[in-house]
Amino acid sequence: MKLQKTTEHEMKELISWLANVESSARDLYESAALYFAADKDLAILLTRLAADEQEHFEIVTRAGEIMKGRNELRPPVTIDDHTRRLLEGFFKHYGKKLAEKTLSKEEMIEAIVQIEFTESNDVYLCVVNALKTDISEYFSATLNIHKHKKYIEWFLKSRPEFGKYAEKVASLPDIGGKNLLAVDDEQMMLNVYVVLLSEEGSVDTALNGLEAMKKLEGAHFAAVISDVDMPMMNGFEFYEKAIEKYPYLKGRFLFLTGTYNSERAAFFKKHRLKNLLKPASIKAIRKAVSEIINGFPSEAKAKPDAKT
Repeated sequence: MKLQKTTEHEMKELISWLANVESSARDLYESAALYFAADKDLAILLTRLAADEQEHFEIVTRAGEIMKGRNELRPPVTIDDHTRRLLEGFFKHYGKKLAEKTLSKEEMIEAIVQIEFTESNDVYLCVVNALKTDISEYFSATLNIHKHKKYIEWFLKSRPEFGKYAEKVASLPDIGGKNLLAVDDEQMMLNVYVVLLSEEGSVDTALNGLEAMKKLEGAHFAAVISDVDMPMMNGFEFYEKAIEKYPYLKGRFLFLTGTYNSERAAFFKKHRLKNLLKPASIKAIRKAVSEIINGFPSEAKAKPDAKT
């Protein structure tokens, strides 16, 4: 996408167009979820995508409200007319087939790939980024787009009949740039996390909760892996302060603890936190972190996973 000199009117117009894209996608997915209700997994995917699009729509709508009376902001990017017409054509074409009850499952998957992997999500992120000082959901919006796309990719891989679409999506560039934070008072454990999780993103480290809070000031993180027993500020204190100051981190913590008791069990259950008993297996750690980043497929457990 090419950066151009533009007016504040064009920023408002871009936001308006983007809101229409998000609402059109939401409406298509909601209708399709009902139409394909007999295919439980596909219906769940479509329902989830509709909820994501509604969240995007609300954030873009808030961006539009922020723009009222402000003339200093210019759009960070533009979107060409061909891409606009292409997206609008997708919604019209697939919406018509859905209304006529002639839309096949493969066509629905094709629609998802065509809609979700065009420039519209990139434009959405650029607009939100331009207003990040005004939009408190900026960090979560960025991470949720990644989860949004990864969930589609995971679904396609789970259904062999959609293999060609899974290959197409996998070949596209990842959003990337994911930061992970590992917090433990043992340097050895921090070194282990850096090695184990480097494929998921860039791993930063801290030796206690106090140091970790300072790390949060300078970056946003897709996942936080934390010990419980640490000097200066323990893991639970760190968690409570972190989500109070940075609400987007709620649901992005994985705790590893060498001691498991009723008090800790209650804390994990209350906050629905993923947790593992030290020493945890490599597979269990990677799986838990991947689920936090990508948003599927398991719930947090009240009791820590056993070693495997």
